[in-house]
Amino acid sequence: MQSVWEAIYFVYSFAYLLLRICAVSLYAASINDTSKECMGVLFSIPSESYCVEVSRFLTQVTSDDLALTGCKFFSVTRTLMLTIAGTIVTYEIVLVQFNAVTGDSSVDNSTRPCHFLQDLSSG
Repeated sequence: MQSVWEAIYFVYSFAYLLLRICAVSLYAASINDTSKECMGVLFSIPSESYCVEVSRFLTQVTSDDLALTGCKFFSVTRTLMLTIAGTIVTYEIVLVQFNAVTGDSSVDNSTRPCHFLQDLSSG
């Protein structure tokens, strides 16, 4: 980064991006939580008001999983979001510890020509 302003912009935009991702993910996970809130009301209906419609609605609320899904492979719930966050934090801790053990803070990931293979092909 060439200047302090570029560093400030980078930190600000990265933090804004992370905040947006967290907000959207938690908002998507709240769909499942909100769908389960009506169970308490349905279970507290007095017996004189209990009817077939209440029974069907209670069965649907307790048995169906209402949540956003990823092609029906997984449901986006608060538990899933916390699991993903925990996995990311664990991975970052492992990377920091691995970097401390190797002592290599400047990783060079550039491609270099292999002189050994060039010598073999010419001779």
